[in-house]
Amino acid sequence: MLIDPELYKKATGRNFDDDFCFNYPEKDPPPVRLLKSETALPVNILDVEYWVSFELGMWQLIKFQNNTADEIDDTVFFELYFDEDAALFPTGEMDDVLIGEDDFHAVQDFVKKSVADEKSALGVLMKERQAQWRQAVKETAEKNRARRRKKC
Repeated sequence: MLIDPELYKKATGRNFDDDFCFNYPEKDPPPVRLLKSETALPVNILDVEYWVSFELGMWQLIKFQNNTADEIDDTVFFELYFDEDAALFPTGEMDDVLIGEDDFHAVQDFVKKSVADEKSALGVLMKERQAQWRQAVKETAEKNRARRRKKC
């Protein structure tokens, strides 16, 4: 759905760009990791991401190491996206997941349980990422507003 800023202003009396125009952060935050020793998972967690897009809404992503080595190896990974209902969506083909089926199911179960428990290590990281996203969006929106004001 496309929104015409002028129609929005007529309908609401507010400026679309000041209300909720999707300002994406200018840069990604550094990765956060959870080691298998911290989670009892068969794989390391390489990163946890939170983002909101105009098209898809809120999504979260967890990037998992795609082998069971103890050392961090961020060259081989698979990702699981999930929404606010904790529905999991692997990216790519399942053939790309190199770990065994039992290990993969352990990862899925861990994510579902962690989403339900905000005090879990992963739940805490996800809340931190959400706060970081919102702060970065706020900073980007303020910069964009300042640029638009200078042009006027």
